[in-house]
Amino acid sequence: MKLLFIIIPIMTALSITLYFLTSKYEMPNYPFIICLFSIVMSIIWIWFIANILIDLLTTIANLMNIPDIFLGMTILTYGNSVPDLILNLSFVKLG
Repeated sequence: MKLLFIIIPIMTALSITLYFLTSKYEMPNYPFIICLFSIVMSIIWIWFIANILIDLLTTIANLMNIPDIFLGMTILTYGNSVPDLILNLSFVKLG
C-alpha cells in the first residue's frame, strides 16, 4: 500500500510531463513509455475501484446482517448477466 502512494504521484508527474512534451501533429519518439504508463495506471485504477467496491459490499453486509457469500454471489450473477443483457438489447435494436 505504501508503494502505491509512491507510484501514483511519480506516474502522474511523468504523465503530465509527457503530455506537455508531445506535439499534436507528430508521432512521439517514446511510444513504449506511454504504453507502459497506460498499462500501469489502468491496473492501479482497476485495483483501487475494486477495493472500494469490496469495502462497500462488506459495509452493506455488516449493516444489514446479510451473509458475505450471498452478496458475493449476487454481484457475480449481475456481473455475468449485464453483458448478455446489453448484447441482447443491441441485437434487438438491429432487428
